[in-house]
Amino acid sequence: KTRLTERYQNPRVLANYYANRILETKGVGSESLQGLRLFLDQIYVNVQSLKALELADLSDFIFLHLGLRFLDPRTRQLFENDHVKIKSIPSFNDLVTFVKNRCSVLEMSEASSSSYGSSSSKPSSQIKSTHISFVPEQK
Repeated sequence: KTRLTERYQNPRVLANYYANRILETKGVGSESLQGLRLFLDQIYVNVQSLKALELADLSDFIFLHLGLRFLDPRTRQLFENDHVKIKSIPSFNDLVTFVKNRCSVLEMSEASSSSYGSSSSKPSSQIKSTHISFVPEQK
């Protein structure tokens, strides 16, 4: 395969393209032929194209895609760097695990860079965090 073929036959690259096209389509303000055609041309065609890729788990890919869009560019780049050699599409759980690990790294980095005994730095056991979940954590 040539590089060009590899790039444009990469299911993840194509899936990202179709998902972005769907998410970036502006909504229709009122019923019109133009608005309904936009729905068919932008939403329907890209949904069908995404389905045609026959991803192993389309819903997991969508959650992964949305999660990655939420993150800052540096974290996304680090995640992609960790998964670039893996040929399969990473899962949403891979992303969650990565983000949890990054939180640990950043927490340790902040703790080690703050001065010892400083009143402004709190041990992580004293830091309160709010976490509300309607779904039990997967193990």
